[in-house]
Amino acid sequence: TGDVILGAEAGASGEVDAHGVDTVLEVIGDITAGNAGSGAINLSDGAAVTAGDLFLGTLSDASGFLTLLGDEGLPPSLILSGTLSAGGAGEATLTLSNGAQLQVLGDMLCGFLPGSTCTGLFAGAAGSEESPLPEFIRWTVRDEMVFGSGGEGIIAVTNAALTETSAMRLGVESTGTGVYSVSGLTSVTNIAGELAIAEAGRGTVTMKDTASINAGALVLGKSVGGLGVLRLFTGSQLTVAMLDSGKED
Repeated sequence: TGDVILGAEAGASGEVDAHGVDTVLEVIGDITAGNAGSGAINLSDGAAVTAGDLFLGTLSDASGFLTLLGDEGLPPSLILSGTLSAGGAGEATLTLSNGAQLQVLGDMLCGFLPGSTCTGLFAGAAGSEESPLPEFIRWTVRDEMVFGSGGEGIIAVTNAALTETSAMRLGVESTGTGVYSVSGLTSVTNIAGELAIAEAGRGTVTMKDTASINAGALVLGKSVGGLGVLRLFTGSQLTVAMLDSGKED
């Protein structure tokens, strides 16, 4: 199909539910969930969706929801050839669990404009006596992850999760606040380039429970007014090639 819009006008709502291993939705254009109203995308049990860009909570007062649940059957997947913009000027909520797969070939923007909010919970399954192998969430963004460009972007990653991106930026503009927390025995974040914790805004990264982050470079407080905070708790591991605290471009 062409473009798909859920909740186009204020007061309107739309929802897509895809369930089952043989369920495939191919969108040639873009998907908008919550343009001015409310929109939700729910995937489970092996369902697969491909699209260009995905917009969640585009305009002020809009709300967009993306849920990929791997709790039953095979994990679902979402592949975007473009950008994932969550919380353009409105609100966005992202939830991934137990083996769900999200692949973005462009940027991921979470909390873009001032007043916007974006929250994400990415929770894998670390394994149990009944199912000893971890059910990894695989979350890949080929270009940049940006949390709190001008608004608020808060991401929590727990348990079995593999996160990969070329760069991660938190609190870009003076109005931006970005928070990235990672915990769990098998949670790994790989950043090929720079991890910038606060450019001109506020940024916080928290690591717990043997979670690990590998980055090519680390900057805390990159521009004037930026406040970057890094918190490491017992067992967590940070590997970085270059550290720069308070760098001015």
